[in-house]
Amino acid sequence: ATLELFNSTATKEFASELSGRRCGGQTWPAASWYKPGSHSLPHSDWADQRTVAYVWHLTKGWKHGWGGHLYWMSETSFPFVPP
Repeated sequence: ATLELFNSTATKEFASELSGRRCGGQTWPAASWYKPGSHSLPHSDWADQRTVAYVWHLTKGWKHGWGGHLYWMSETSFPFVPP
C-alpha cells in the first residue's frame, strides 16, 4: 500500500509542484535499517536520471533535537554543512 501511495499520480503531481521538477517516472523504493550509532553521510541521490529523492523515517520516540530536518539543496549547494 505504501508503494502504491508514492507511485500514485496524485503524489507525483504533488512532488512535481513542490520541487518544480518532473516526477512522472517510476518510483523505486529502498529500505535501510539504522541501528543505534548508525548515520548517513552527505551524499548525492543522483542516479539513473533521478530528479527527486525522499527519505521517510519511521522511528518510535524520535526527538526533534536529534535532527532529520528537510533541507532543499540545489546542484551547486553540495556539500551541505548544516547550520
